[in-house]
Amino acid sequence: MGYSTLISKSLKKAFIAVQDLAQDVTFQKRTVSDFSFGTKQVVDGGTVGTVVKAIPVATKKKSSKRNIKRQELMFKHADVPDVTLYDSVVISGVAWKLGAPIVSDGFIVLLEVYTEI
Repeated sequence: MGYSTLISKSLKKAFIAVQDLAQDVTFQKRTVSDFSFGTKQVVDGGTVGTVVKAIPVATKKKSSKRNIKRQELMFKHADVPDVTLYDSVVISGVAWKLGAPIVSDGFIVLLEVYTEI
């Protein structure tokens, strides 16, 4: 067994062990169903969601000038290999915008998300 397989199995066990610390979050992306050449507009096909287990790591108020709340999420890279394909993430019914990944090592992703309050 290689190290990457060992790490992946241990990571799966770790996410099971944290139980209620890990929350179900939904990564959402908009789909395009068609393009209207008459109006030169994209016809929206709705949203598609991917539900994953994520651990909220830290929550901070980002700015004193604007009411922005920032949160860091940790999840398995195998669940969402490319976060740039998604537009937002829904955590406990609240939509958050995606920031840049802080850490992405092929096993764990630490992602910054933010919302206005």
